[in-house]
Amino acid sequence: MVDSLTSNHVSAVAVIPVEAGHLNSEGMVKKGKYDIASVKRFRKGGEDIPYVSAQALRKYIRDYMEIAVNQPGYYQRILRKTTKKDPVVADPVEYFEDDYLGFSHPLYTNPNDDCFDDRLLASAMNRRSPFLTTGLIGIEGLSRISASEGWVHPTLGTPLPYKAEFSTGYFQGIFALELCRIGRYENYGDVIEMDPTVLKLHRGELEVEESDTKTAYLLRDRTERQRVALDFFFDSIMNLFGGGKATMFATSLSPALLIGVTSEYALQLPNTIFKTGAGGTLQMDFDVLSDFVETWGERLSSPVAIGYRAGTMDRREERRLTEFCQRNSAFQLTTPGGVRDILGVSP
Repeated sequence: MVDSLTSNHVSAVAVIPVEAGHLNSEGMVKKGKYDIASVKRFRKGGEDIPYVSAQALRKYIRDYMEIAVNQPGYYQRILRKTTKKDPVVADPVEYFEDDYLGFSHPLYTNPNDDCFDDRLLASAMNRRSPFLTTGLIGIEGLSRISASEGWVHPTLGTPLPYKAEFSTGYFQGIFALELCRIGRYENYGDVIEMDPTVLKLHRGELEVEESDTKTAYLLRDRTERQRVALDFFFDSIMNLFGGGKATMFATSLSPALLIGVTSEYALQLPNTIFKTGAGGTLQMDFDVLSDFVETWGERLSSPVAIGYRAGTMDRREERRLTEFCQRNSAFQLTTPGGVRDILGVSP
């Protein structure tokens, strides 16, 4: 087991099985006599590929964060009025969500009388998200869209035909965390991550690093905040639950395959690891994994952990996966929940 807190970046790619999930709706679409509750899709090679947008996926993660962290979310805070006792909406020191997911918030709602920079009076407080994700994309040849038909009654005795679409198959998502930016807030140029009002509230909790181009504010207990962020990174992936953004049915999105690695630099695992094999089965391209380690091995600070749930691939592919990991010391085979242990993250 390695210590992820000495790494700067964590990257993961997940394969998620979905059964009859309505994960990200396009809204109601009129087709013939039916109003269709349509799922988002794009076309590739004559095939409709279902997907969940990155925006919807981040909404799922925000929803889980409100439960796991037990703090009001950013959008809840926008709706409430600021007071002298609670004068700010965006505060990455107080609110883990703002530290982890970033924000863009007008500074005029964080009022103060002794602003040390006139730019702040007419700008925004912005924090680029340390957590990054793609959407969840259906794997070509292994995902499909189907529909069920029924009736909806806007008023008693007025049945209207209605059709709802569902996604089934395997979806792939890529996740990353810039761990080096957790608990670190920088002001440079037009980027303002720490405005004077927030600084005034938390001055005793922050250390200051200054250079010719930027000022950085670091949490004194930054190591603990980074540990919380790492725990949440894996918890949120393992407990992912779809159901936001006008979707109809809650669906478990826990991964059946999870590959993770830590690195000194911002490296991303490739999105071409998984493919459709003969007979429409899920396969892994081990050449892609080998090329990744061969190219970037000196920058990796952990083995590549491959978390596999038994039965996800056929027996032949399971055997190939086991043999591949036995031959290559840069890879370690575990369960999806065991990836965090190999990368040095204690639950």
